[in-house]
Amino acid sequence: MELRENGLLDYYGNQVLFVAGSGGSEQCFTEKSPEAKDVPIKMVDLTSAFLILGIGLSLSILCFLLELIVSKYKRESIKNEERSC
Repeated sequence: MELRENGLLDYYGNQVLFVAGSGGSEQCFTEKSPEAKDVPIKMVDLTSAFLILGIGLSLSILCFLLELIVSKYKRESIKNEERSC
C-alpha cells in the first residue's frame, strides 16, 4: 500500500513497461477489477500454512526419536561386543 501511495509502483512500472515497449503502467496499477477487494485475512485462509507447519514439526520429532533409538541400539551393541571380547 505504501509503495502505491509513494508513487514507486507507477515509477518502476513505467520504467519496466517502457523498456518492454508498452505504454505507461497507470492503467495496470490504478484500475481494480470489480472482484478485487481488500479483505482481511481469516484463520481459514491460513489453514494450509498451519497444516504444512504441523506436518514438518511431526516429521522432525519423528526423525529425532528415530535418531535416539538408533544411537541407543548402537551403544548397546558396542557394549555387548566389548563384553564378549
